[in-house]
Amino acid sequence: MLAMSQFLCSLNGQLGLLRPGESRDGEESNDKLPHNANIPGGNLGLLALLAVTYFSVKYARDSYRLSKTKKKILDRQAKAEAGKIKLQKRLEKCPNIDLSITKLSFADLQEKLQRGDLTATDVLLAYQAKALQVTREINCVTDFIENAEARASTLDKLDPSERGPLHGIPLSVKEAVGVKGYDCTGGISCFIDDLKTEDGVLLQVLINQGAVPFARTNLSQGQMSASCSNPIFGETFNPVDHSRSCGGSTGGEGALIGAGASPMGLGCDMAGSIRIPCHFCGICGMKPTPNRLSGAGNYTFGQGIVTLAEVYGPMGKDVKSVVELFKASLTPQLFELDPLLPGTTWKEEIFNSTKPMKIGFYVHDGAVEAAPAIKRCVLQAKRVLEARGHTLVEFAPPEILYVTEHLFYAAILGDDCEQMSTYMKDDVVDPCIQDLFHVLSLPHWIRSLLSRISYFLTGINSVSCYWVSWLKTYENQL
Repeated sequence: MLAMSQFLCSLNGQLGLLRPGESRDGEESNDKLPHNANIPGGNLGLLALLAVTYFSVKYARDSYRLSKTKKKILDRQAKAEAGKIKLQKRLEKCPNIDLSITKLSFADLQEKLQRGDLTATDVLLAYQAKALQVTREINCVTDFIENAEARASTLDKLDPSERGPLHGIPLSVKEAVGVKGYDCTGGISCFIDDLKTEDGVLLQVLINQGAVPFARTNLSQGQMSASCSNPIFGETFNPVDHSRSCGGSTGGEGALIGAGASPMGLGCDMAGSIRIPCHFCGICGMKPTPNRLSGAGNYTFGQGIVTLAEVYGPMGKDVKSVVELFKASLTPQLFELDPLLPGTTWKEEIFNSTKPMKIGFYVHDGAVEAAPAIKRCVLQAKRVLEARGHTLVEFAPPEILYVTEHLFYAAILGDDCEQMSTYMKDDVVDPCIQDLFHVLSLPHWIRSLLSRISYFLTGINSVSCYWVSWLKTYENQL
């Protein structure tokens, strides 16, 4: 405090500010000023000094915190890279790896493992080698799971009668899925090195069914983007065209499976995080009904959001893999480990039912026109379903613009972005969500003010209304 006082006095003198009763030559002035005298220049100088001091200290503090965050990220990146190098050295000692295994359909792979034509270890080595090769190209794997080889070796020693439905099948999981001994960062640095003490509930069930978790895959920061990038693990690219996005937030999973380097995977979906990567990467996936599968023990961002719940679900190279993964998940063990779930197991009779159904479909959501290829796909599915005796009814989604602009954002941002701002307070913000993060980090009154200013500048219609108007104008010009 003494040093600060001396500094202030020194700066006061340099700014030309005088203490009451002091002349410029340091002698006593005859005109004594009272201590509470108002000296405009002195007050302004002091305020300027305080402002400079405050922002300097804040800048220094923020810079220090950011440097610590960057160091933390670099250490985590080095750890991930060390794991990949370690796997590569192990694979180099296995010269007879058969990569043709990765080209088998899920049904063939499952059958060969059940019959004993392939060992779990041989299948694991093939997919590890393929995944390591692929991730060097498109950066889709964050970590290779250390104990995968030990688990495969244990499965190879089982009696055929003890084999589960997923016996020996490699499983990749989104980085948000809890894996014992690994952190679930969600691409946010404050969660680095917060290691899980046990596997997530759903992963425990799948391991018990014979699956071999072998890789963890990349995701968007905070799972808040339809792309796949974060400051910790970088950006993941599309397996078909590296110049394009693989989708998000479960983009690493979609890219790995789409590249043929994993037969099935586990992701999560709130607003398209499974469906978008599956679409972008040409694979299959499903977002189950909320609370159908357990998310206990996994990374959770947006706790308390009940109107738009995050749902864990299967992804795979074909429909068969998605069905088998979902079926294997719905076991009594799942409901024992997570008693909050409704205890409804897989119903084979419902799945195989040929009872005619009435199915709704649409090719235009009322806001954005679908691409020709998407329309063609929907109409082709319509014809196939009608040929099987089902009734297809075209409908228009009601008030899609209102749902998108008001209900959706109110559901996912109901806490006024408090959680996101808290978690990412000292983090490096990924470019994909940078604009969104900075806007949502503003105080509520500033956002309200900006919203009103935008309202007066753009007129009475919403952006979506102008977009629809533009589309109509564009279509009329064609």
